[in-house]
Amino acid sequence: MQQAYADVAKLLKQLKPHLIDSGIKETRLKMPGGAIQIIKIKKYLAIFDFINALLNGPEWAAVQKAFKLVTPERWKNYKLMSITGLREQEILLEAQKDLRAAWDGKKNYGKRPAFPFNRIIKIKNPGDSEESNL
Repeated sequence: MQQAYADVAKLLKQLKPHLIDSGIKETRLKMPGGAIQIIKIKKYLAIFDFINALLNGPEWAAVQKAFKLVTPERWKNYKLMSITGLREQEILLEAQKDLRAAWDGKKNYGKRPAFPFNRIIKIKNPGDSEESNL
């Protein structure tokens, strides 16, 4: 389970900055904590496959292409100085909008698999696991 958790977290780390920039709250992208071992492996596999498909899809390729139009330092400066409306920014925003639509399950990949993002998972009683809920 730890390896599956680490694999999902690694993939999500690549997408996270652009998903946040596209308007998704960071809390919706936080990996679960607590008793993660009770999350069924099929949940990890489903979200892993979904994120992997996004990273290999045209939306992510468009984000990467747009981001490479200028240096990372320039993107930081645009944000720091509140510069908006430049063509490269508009291209990146449009690409991120498409990426967000794909993440939200509105485009190309079907509905995003259920996964307990931003949850602390607890086992209530020693004999009563939440496994059936996850």
